[in-house]
Amino acid sequence: MRRPHVAIALLLAILLIGLAAPTASARATHDEFVGLYFPAGMPGTGTECPYTWVDPAFCVIDPGSWTEVDGRLRIRDITLFELAFSWRADDPSQVEPRKTGYDVVTASANLDATLSGPTWGTWMLYSFADELMFTGTFTGSFQDGIPAVHFVGMGTGQYEGQHMWGDIGRVPNPYNMLGQILNPGGA
Repeated sequence: MRRPHVAIALLLAILLIGLAAPTASARATHDEFVGLYFPAGMPGTGTECPYTWVDPAFCVIDPGSWTEVDGRLRIRDITLFELAFSWRADDPSQVEPRKTGYDVVTASANLDATLSGPTWGTWMLYSFADELMFTGTFTGSFQDGIPAVHFVGMGTGQYEGQHMWGDIGRVPNPYNMLGQILNPGGA
């Protein structure tokens, strides 16, 4: 006897969620961005590494641990200082402040003799005024010591509730970073 009441309650809940979801998602917007991402102090960028530069392309805050295992280099918890400069994809004359600043990256990797292999870790993006804006994770791979990664993150502070994702490539052409920011309640 109770089944009809449970079924009706379940159908009513699904109907209400179905009606509410399009309304909520209709307000959401995606902002696409393009940009340049590189280690502070990288030759040719006109920037300086305020920590320790390690070839081929690392501005190292903390080296973490580096261990050779069966001819492979195992890096754990290296902390890096990276720079991000981005612009709105629909109007590259407009800076995208939510992906412009500096990243503190904690990374791990398993690399072969050519410094190629998988990498993963976490990142915290700060504005150049030292405001934490986004935190997230990344996965990717190194090739000859240069990483390419996919990243995802969540906004903090004034950007709380916003979601960011994108890709960072090895070589700018003219950009090496592409991504999107989801604004759940609109911009």
